[in-house]
Amino acid sequence: MKMATTSLFPTKIIATFLLALASLSASAFIVDHKTEVIQAGITGVEPIYMNYTLKKISTPCASGVRNCWHVSYEKKASKVLKGYRVKLSYNNNTFTARMLKKPTKEHLNIRVKSDLLTMPSTVAINASVVY
Repeated sequence: MKMATTSLFPTKIIATFLLALASLSASAFIVDHKTEVIQAGITGVEPIYMNYTLKKISTPCASGVRNCWHVSYEKKASKVLKGYRVKLSYNNNTFTARMLKKPTKEHLNIRVKSDLLTMPSTVAINASVVY
């Protein structure tokens, strides 16, 4: 008596499919991250104020269920310093960075994408300050 066997997908086909899927997803996420650190001159510093503070208010639920909380926020009028807006210039390009601490030097070392430095000055440049 001959037994009927069911053919499962061969392991080779599954492995090939997974390998192809992995290579496609890896190539989709490849991004060119060429950056450089530049010295941008500081042309202006402005404080950033928040005109209110938020206070978190948590109260237990009326049903008394364990780990059940009603969360709300109360806005309180107050003037709070949140950081500084720093105007920078580099090779006739001007852009803005935000910092928590007030800069003490006449220039900042910032990291930017290399290809953005060749763009016209109207393009916003995303930069991060190197501390």
